[in-house]
Amino acid sequence: MKKVWSLEKRTTQQDIDSIKTLTETMIKDGDIPAELSQKALDKVNAIKVGDWHPFFVINNYYKFCGEAKRRLSAADQKAIKVLKEEIGKVPFSEDINTKFKNTHLDVFNMFRVVEGEIEDNGQDLYKYNTVKVNDGVYKYLWCSKR
Repeated sequence: MKKVWSLEKRTTQQDIDSIKTLTETMIKDGDIPAELSQKALDKVNAIKVGDWHPFFVINNYYKFCGEAKRRLSAADQKAIKVLKEEIGKVPFSEDINTKFKNTHLDVFNMFRVVEGEIEDNGQDLYKYNTVKVNDGVYKYLWCSKR
């Protein structure tokens, strides 16, 4: 068995809506064959808010850490940018500070690190068997993402 590392993301309603729209567009454009279109729609409709899915998987721990830090940082910066645009220029207050803390916390709770295993001859890293959710590695990556 080969060890793999996965950064998993919790599914949001926005994710589901965008996947559904993309799938419907691909069916309409003919990118998905007609005989597979119903299977694709069933697969999309089976996704639930809060499900975990692999966001990034690799079998090299060092490369995983570097890429995971980059992706966590990008997600955090994007969320903060959206919050800044939403609130505009306002003086500092406890409410503003709380909003920033909650935004960081929302992004933190959106991801997790999973250790997995695939067969020695397995080619698809995304079809791993979960060994454990590693909170320690995730907290390390989150704290050192800058």
